[in-house]
Amino acid sequence: MFLLSLLFWAAVVAGALALLGYLNRRYLRAETSPDAIHFVTTEDGWRLSLTHHHPRAPLPGAPPVVLCAGAGFGSVVFDVTRETSLARYLAEHGHDVWLLDLRGRGRSPGRRAAWSFDDYVEFDLPAAVGLVLDRSGAEQVQWIGFGVGALVASAALSAGALSARLRSVVSLAAPVFFRRQQATFRPRLLRSLRLLRIDLLSALVAPLLGRLFPGPLKLLQNRDNVDGAVYRRALVNGLARLSRTELNQYAEWLEHDTFTAMVQRRDYRAAMADITTPTLFIVGPRDELAPVEMVEATASLLDSVDDRVLVVASRMHGMSTNYGHLDLLLGRGVQRDIHTHVLRWLDLHAGVEIPEGRPEPPEPREGWEEPPRRDRTGRGDAARSDDTPRALPSPEDEQAATAPASPADGADPEPDDDGADPEPDDDESEEDLVQGDVPRLPG
Repeated sequence: MFLLSLLFWAAVVAGALALLGYLNRRYLRAETSPDAIHFVTTEDGWRLSLTHHHPRAPLPGAPPVVLCAGAGFGSVVFDVTRETSLARYLAEHGHDVWLLDLRGRGRSPGRRAAWSFDDYVEFDLPAAVGLVLDRSGAEQVQWIGFGVGALVASAALSAGALSARLRSVVSLAAPVFFRRQQATFRPRLLRSLRLLRIDLLSALVAPLLGRLFPGPLKLLQNRDNVDGAVYRRALVNGLARLSRTELNQYAEWLEHDTFTAMVQRRDYRAAMADITTPTLFIVGPRDELAPVEMVEATASLLDSVDDRVLVVASRMHGMSTNYGHLDLLLGRGVQRDIHTHVLRWLDLHAGVEIPEGRPEPPEPREGWEEPPRRDRTGRGDAARSDDTPRALPSPEDEQAATAPASPADGADPEPDDDGADPEPDDDESEEDLVQGDVPRLPG
């Protein structure tokens, strides 16, 4: 009798929690408005979804654009609200936009519980690109990836499999070096996520999201730059399950500072020197999951790329604030700060005539120099003072430059000691302007 009573109340509690999660999802549903949803089956039998946003005034001949989200997120993070939607912004400016849900995410849930990053590279990316090219009749796509969504393209390009099909890449917050992250995000914590269904948990605690920032959630964004309602909608609708195999692979990267495949131990990072695809890197100075130094070192690996650019999303460089991680997609000022940079890059590499009057990215602040800063360990850090957006240096330029060595060389930069700190504007404190800022590499 006691056992039956226990089972009854357990069922009541489970039902109440399920109802609560359902109501929270309904109340906080994303403001998405796709034009169509397509599906494609990978070679290993997984059914993937691609959400399509038709261009409002198409750019004839421009390649379609594929957007791919980071680890544990579905493609909806690119289209949470009209104000933050990168997908709708690009479609409104003439680009043919496709949002990819990798296996296990969004509308690509499947039934198997085990998959790895290598499956994204070997099966998901080729299948998705093939579908987009078949549907659009184009020969190439432009790829925009956030976090793991960008690393998938880097790994595929390093293998040389899709070099002819990707015209350009936009890499948002996606390093392949993990030395600096080890201090803030332990491998054990990463592996423990396999015990949680973070997608279900987020639906249950939805009213608290954006109001409380426990532990790992503090790493996801500059909390002052994300509206609470937008943040709740993004996590409730966008979070997806992570496979145990996938988590173990990420934990190994973090623990040993590697970027390798699980099968045959292929070194993705070592092969990135062979990539020739034009690449734009965007990173926030307050991003602890993708520190600027690690993204800078990643960009420096692309020795064969003539057209590679690093943009640091900071106040020093004309942005409305110093960006963190997830606020590169959800921040209050993303249309002006981030979307315009992405749009300019896509226009530049579309290979077609672009109409006049396109929105311009923010310009760096004039007359400002970055003073020496210190990281959390108290070590001095280099401060380059060139604020102008430009291409990263070639290998010959790097050898001749007198700038400090990048983290890829294993050397910590030396602090500058020439010049006093600049005077801040009357309406802005010096700390607001320079905290966490790291200028772009000199050209």
